[in-house]
Amino acid sequence: MISHFVTAFVVAIAGIGLLVMSFSKMNDNGKDGASGQLAAFGLLLLIAAVVIVVVAYWKRSATEMAVTNKRVLVKVGLLSRHSIQIMLSKIESVHVDQSLAGRILNFGTIVIRGVGGTPEPFVKIARPLEFWNEVQEQIDRPQESRTAILTH
Repeated sequence: MISHFVTAFVVAIAGIGLLVMSFSKMNDNGKDGASGQLAAFGLLLLIAAVVIVVVAYWKRSATEMAVTNKRVLVKVGLLSRHSIQIMLSKIESVHVDQSLAGRILNFGTIVIRGVGGTPEPFVKIARPLEFWNEVQEQIDRPQESRTAILTH
């Protein structure tokens, strides 16, 4: 999602630059066909930047993650869906991988490995350490107190 925002920012800056150039050409020469083309292309770039941001938001809202007292659920995707549900007792490990940009902007890849299973990576997840902490808390909680949560 961060890469989408960076791309949208660059495209928007280019669009604004073209609009400024077209208005300065109009002021210098009066009416000019080239300045009209620059303005049109600048507006198209601004519209493209908005579309990029909307798509990024749409992708982000299509990710669901939950930790219950019995299982971990992760669903990613809107049109095509990748889902995993693992019982807490069957989780072997949960890893969080973050780049420098991920640490600064608080996103990363979560890799869940079930007992005897293959690793399940989920990329560009917001606040991955919070998810990891919640899984660890539920795993470390004694079974009796986990079931007590359900009855309250």
